[in-house]
Amino acid sequence: MKYLGIIFGHKLTWKHHISELRTKLGRGIGILSKLKRHKMPNKSLNGLYYSVFQCHLSYGITSWGFTTKENRDKLQNLQNKCVRVIGNLKRDENTDLTRKILGILSVDQLWQLEIAKNMWDFENLNLPCALADLFQYIQHDSAAQTRSCTNNLVSVSRPMITETHGRNCLTFIGAKILNELKLLELFKTPSKEKFVKEYTKLLLAS
Repeated sequence: MKYLGIIFGHKLTWKHHISELRTKLGRGIGILSKLKRHKMPNKSLNGLYYSVFQCHLSYGITSWGFTTKENRDKLQNLQNKCVRVIGNLKRDENTDLTRKILGILSVDQLWQLEIAKNMWDFENLNLPCALADLFQYIQHDSAAQTRSCTNNLVSVSRPMITETHGRNCLTFIGAKILNELKLLELFKTPSKEKFVKEYTKLLLAS
């Protein structure tokens, strides 16, 4: 319990976790910057980005991604620094186009992708019961409706008044993402790996 209190911080926030994560990401930026000064090719830097930066950024993002937008923006600023190093951009230059060219998802997009992967597991009966029980399909009168049917959507429960415990929760956001992807028929992909590739392309194009 003491350990959990340290991780979540006072009043169960992600403040301490985000602070520790920013430290790790800062080290990753330092590594990329040093290699850049030693004339490492951009292609190699882009590949190394996933080993020294995104591996830390994506770890546990399905959970801590529900932190405040302010915290996510702090992490986005660090990712932007990485993109500027890899893409030879100026200190204040916008990184959106370069990030898309490099195939790097933003912090929010990476969070969406991880939630979408969980919803793919839910759709394919691979999600643990503890999480699967959070979602419920809308009931239809027709007996012909099946779980995989495009129109068989998940019920988006009415959110509570507060932003933190209403719209900013897995039950609400996960259901919205699943319904959007079913309408786009992305869940008809033959494998989870294929789904991840297709959804990543969609996110990068948005």
